[in-house]
Amino acid sequence: MPIEKYKGQRIEFIYIDGQKHVSQRIVVVLGVRNGTMFAFDPGKNGPRSFRLDRILAFNPASVHVS
Repeated sequence: MPIEKYKGQRIEFIYIDGQKHVSQRIVVVLGVRNGTMFAFDPGKNGPRSFRLDRILAFNPASVHVS
């Protein structure tokens, strides 16, 4: 399923940056445009952008209830 379908939802994804560092993140998808995903990253407490060609895998984020 295209990542655009998750607008307004939390996803968990694996990302490789320009320096080849791999990270796993959970973000809220704000939108997708011109090959870039715009998201709110709670871990960084702010908006972020991610190139779609650097997203290695993604899934809807699990909701943890305690």
